[in-house]
Amino acid sequence: MILGTMKIITVPSKELGSRILVEFSGLRSQSFFIINEDGSYKIVASRDGLGEVGTEALYLLHHGQEAEATSLLDWKRDLAGKGQGDDPLGGNLFARLWTTGESRGPRAIELAAASLLSGKSALLSLLPQVIAARKKATTDTERDNFDLLLASIYLRAEDGTNAKLISQRLLNRHSDSATAVALTGQAYSLTKSWSAWKSLLDPRLQTHPNDRSLLLQTAAEAEAEGDLPRARRAFRTLLDSGNALADDYNMYAWLSLFDEQVDDQALEAAQQANLLSKNSNYAYLHTLACLEAARGETAEARQLLLEAMSTGNLEVPNSAIWYGFGRIYEQYGVYDAAAAAYQRVERPDGVIDPTGTFVLAQSRLKALRAN
Repeated sequence: MILGTMKIITVPSKELGSRILVEFSGLRSQSFFIINEDGSYKIVASRDGLGEVGTEALYLLHHGQEAEATSLLDWKRDLAGKGQGDDPLGGNLFARLWTTGESRGPRAIELAAASLLSGKSALLSLLPQVIAARKKATTDTERDNFDLLLASIYLRAEDGTNAKLISQRLLNRHSDSATAVALTGQAYSLTKSWSAWKSLLDPRLQTHPNDRSLLLQTAAEAEAEGDLPRARRAFRTLLDSGNALADDYNMYAWLSLFDEQVDDQALEAAQQANLLSKNSNYAYLHTLACLEAARGETAEARQLLLEAMSTGNLEVPNSAIWYGFGRIYEQYGVYDAAAAAYQRVERPDGVIDPTGTFVLAQSRLKALRAN
């Protein structure tokens, strides 16, 4: 039935490679890039893909298909808005590095592809080319673009020292740039330079107390330092400013679970997040369910958890859902079942998010053992 409504449209292009649109009745059209390889057509990238575009562009370049790599990046550039706004360093980094129709070469393809990649090893392999291009830059715009790319690579590689060096260089040239402030803050986070991060944000907040970007970074700094009440206060300021989005309401509500301050304001924020998303967001439904469970509203909490599972296409509970059920079991006094549910919340790989469900589950387990 679904295939019966499908319509494929080839978008005319003089370049190598095919651009197609796939339409299904009642759904947003999907855009794909097709390459003829070994006598058959293969999808190599989709509209929303980033890493796959960068990886494929490098593959084509290194296999003697520079024209196809150029065409692929042109296609992606046509889909990407620059979105710079008032920030001289803002917008899509790939769009800053690649302009459709300009004369290009292997080095330009590598640099543009680097802005789309996320894999640490792939980015580090391109680092020498980016450094060389930065040294040869002749204009301020080129220097800014390559510094943005360098900062991005160092941050993804978790090299806080070099990330701080490059982002500080950007900040020195553009002190009012929200992008430069954000990059510098991320570098400070990697190096655990909490006081430097605060010193970066505090004077700017005094001038722009309702700036959403600054308030989010203030919350991020507090979270990284483990001061979740201060992070929640930053979100409260953001909510009161009138500039909050659904994510901000949800995060304010979620943080209330960490200090067991699930008050009416937290509940109202969780409800607002779901209203803004028309009750269609898994994370927001899950947050509201956990708050309802913490407040003893077990029937509502269970129904919301089931709705969250449906929205998230989950056939069985995942770690986050098990935490919600654990809170419900606690309200019924079935502490063994609650502990078992919390133990099913898996420890995440890598660095543990201080605002993650695993931290909450461990906190509840500790409280159960104490009682």
